Amino acid sequence: MQNKRKRATLIAITGGIASGKSAVSLWLEKQGYHVVYSDKLGHQVLQLPEIEQKLLEKFGDEILQDGKISRAKLAELVFSDPENLLFLNQLTHPRIRQQMQELADNCSGDILFFEIPLLYENNLADRFDYVINVYCSQETQLARLKERDDLDATAALQRIKAQLPDFIKYERADINLQNNSSRKELYRQLTNIEKYLTRLPQKRVERMI
Repeated sequence: MQNKRKRATLIAITGGIASGKSAVSLWLEKQGYHVVYSDKLGHQVLQLPEIEQKLLEKFGDEILQDGKISRAKLAELVFSDPENLLFLNQLTHPRIRQQMQELADNCSGDILFFEIPLLYENNLADRFDYVINVYCSQETQLARLKERDDLDATAALQRIKAQLPDFIKYERADINLQNNSSRKELYRQLTNIEKYLTRLPQKRVERMI
């Protein structure tokens, strides 16, 4: 009987908006690991004709810019209205989960990382062997978010409040990385945990679809 191929250990990277998830993901990529970005998969899903059609039926032409759906305009609508956010999530998340599962099934490496900002909000934590949570103070989040996305304080705080409170993510995660100070300090923490990642035993996890 042919042995079943050993799957990759699945590790999720999450954290509040502007906490430093991408810095962690880029560091891991430089070490030779493969990282899947759920936001990038989400952007691809938004371009599917059937998804575009349903978004236009829901929100109308105000989400268009130069004939295409503007993610910035769409974000304004969904982050200001929980019902709109729920609609978007229910529309796109099944497709995103399907793509993530296919990538996990076809991974030939020992570890596969997924950067998923809304991991806990979308009840995906039990699909992964381990969760790395990146966190920082709300003051730091606001400053980074205003600079990164050119938002005023009200809009920036609105996006932070749309997510699960950081202390809940901290309590639920397997590994927590503090990112209030410098990249050097963040990388020091990553270096300390990286040596243990290949030794972690796999858990029984549910499939994403």
